[in-house]
Amino acid sequence: MKQCFTRAGVKTALWWTYNNGYFWSGNPQTAIPIANLPYPIVAKSHFGSRGVGNTKLDNQQSLQSWMQGKTLSNYIFEKFQPLGSEYRLHISKFGCYYACRKLVRSDAPEGTWQMHDDVVTWALENNPSFKKPANWNAIVEDCIRAQKALGLDICAFDVMVSVPKKDTGNSEWLIVESASAPSFGNITLEKYLVEIPKLINDKKNG
Repeated sequence: MKQCFTRAGVKTALWWTYNNGYFWSGNPQTAIPIANLPYPIVAKSHFGSRGVGNTKLDNQQSLQSWMQGKTLSNYIFEKFQPLGSEYRLHISKFGCYYACRKLVRSDAPEGTWQMHDDVVTWALENNPSFKKPANWNAIVEDCIRAQKALGLDICAFDVMVSVPKKDTGNSEWLIVESASAPSFGNITLEKYLVEIPKLINDKKNG
């Protein structure tokens, strides 16, 4: 996924894999020693789901301690960049047909840094708390670029979005990942039941 994002020029967090004592960026010519990583970073398991297997590492000491006994080829490492808000955009070739904003619940444990169903509520686009960025269309276009890069017909992306800039109202953003098993409630189901027939008809008509 990250390799596809990098090749397509999608905005995503800096990321690395580990090999022979170095952390290698998306460019195979770039190797970074452990001391030079821009902490904090997040270790993400290739085999996790809904945050299971993800660990936030604040400094070199915590990373080296965590690494003990791990099969490091099973992980990707990325820079921890909490921009402020997180949205989930459901995307097809026709654009974004459904979006929600994740809001941390008041009863979430202190220090919560992952935005999953057990700690968030969802604000729909008609909710004032959704707070759509002024450059929303540019974010959607980047998600479509990511969708094409992954070769998917339909998908959902988790996107971190910064506080709007005072001069333009625009926000910075990073596409965190493609959600391979997004939460599915009744409204989500209704949206998919509309979008999937559109995609099927489009394929039929060539």
